[in-house]
Amino acid sequence: MASLEKDAALVSQFEEVQEVLQIHVERISQLLRSLCVMHGHGLVKKDQLPTTAKVASLNKKIALLQKRLQESRTQLKAGNTWASCDKEAGEMAKALEEFLNANWNQFVSSHIRNIDAFYPFHYMEGCATILVQLDALTRQLKNLMGILPKAEGDVAAVLKASAQMDLLIAKLDLDQVPSVIQEFLKKATKGAVSLADLTDEILRYLRAKNFASSFRVILGSGNGRQS
Repeated sequence: MASLEKDAALVSQFEEVQEVLQIHVERISQLLRSLCVMHGHGLVKKDQLPTTAKVASLNKKIALLQKRLQESRTQLKAGNTWASCDKEAGEMAKALEEFLNANWNQFVSSHIRNIDAFYPFHYMEGCATILVQLDALTRQLKNLMGILPKAEGDVAAVLKASAQMDLLIAKLDLDQVPSVIQEFLKKATKGAVSLADLTDEILRYLRAKNFASSFRVILGSGNGRQS
């Protein structure tokens, strides 16, 4: 009877640690699921993940806590070992989550086609309906940003929506717009237009139609291209 109060306090400590550990386990399990999906599609490279030293440091603290639980459970939260383990696990999960989100958002963003240059043609019969569909697909893709993939279907959804955008853009009927201008505009939706593609004829047309402000010059990423 005399030990009941002491035991109750000890059980309370165990329950507190168990609750926090459960949160860590659920969070890291979700991140691991997303990591596997993204790694399978080449969106994450192994050398970009937390270093072996960081993981080893956390594992060392976990091993010490396991030993305490088996041999001296009353000392489970003694010192700062548990607090340090809790903090380090949270920080590592947060860093991994931010890293995965950055890579996922970049992947989704790269599959959203820039259709701004086509809006002046929305009044054309061959464009209005298609532009509405393109807007819907753009919103669909933007809604996927910030939500890490949990299954292969999430990546497939991005690729499918992007492919649908490409098909719709290819179907745009720009009526009297010169074919060379149409080709340039459609190519620009993928961000794959180089300065070499911007001929004097195209530039004159863009300026005449007040489209020039819809384009920006950016440095290419490793391949020397600009768009």
